[in-house]
Amino acid sequence: MTSPRLGFWRGVALSIAVFGALGILLAIVPAYSSVAAVVATILSITGVVVTSWGIRSRKWWLQLAYWDIFLLFFMGMGMRAWYALLDRASFWVVLVSAVVLHTVAWTFPWILPRLSARMAQEQLTPTTRGGRFVQVFSLSLIPGIAGLVYLVQRLTQEKGMERLDTFLIAVVGSVIAIGGPQAISHQYWEKKPWANQDDASPQGGRA
Repeated sequence: MTSPRLGFWRGVALSIAVFGALGILLAIVPAYSSVAAVVATILSITGVVVTSWGIRSRKWWLQLAYWDIFLLFFMGMGMRAWYALLDRASFWVVLVSAVVLHTVAWTFPWILPRLSARMAQEQLTPTTRGGRFVQVFSLSLIPGIAGLVYLVQRLTQEKGMERLDTFLIAVVGSVIAIGGPQAISHQYWEKKPWANQDDASPQGGRA
């Protein structure tokens, strides 16, 4: 949506449609909340402003901001679903873990650029058995932990999985919010004006 090839007004219209739809989902999934509606409205407006600015200026960091806002909607839906499923103590463990991993994933190309390049390649197009393992593990870490907590909690309470739909929302939202940032941020790291091309490549170093 931040591509100048779309044209300014077409890009703005598309961003209003996309962020508006995500805002509605965040407000009503898994159940309507007035607080979530306010947060969704703020995120939607911010997303449209960032998209419009990004089309005009073509700044790499605005495109990162656009993607982060996009993923925050899924983080919000996932965390709202976990909040409905878990007790408060367990929810805070999941929330803090998700926020930390989400932040680390965005900053990984700055911290370890060569490893980030390798991970980005293996996440998108795994070429080794280890790469495929990393892909599955990275996507399932937080949902797996939270899901295990939820299942143990339900079993100890002798209740079934009558809220499977909410559980699926929690898992899918968490996977998207945590699995997406690292691969996306590395692509923009490679476009960054001061990026070291040796660090940004999977091989690293010179021949």
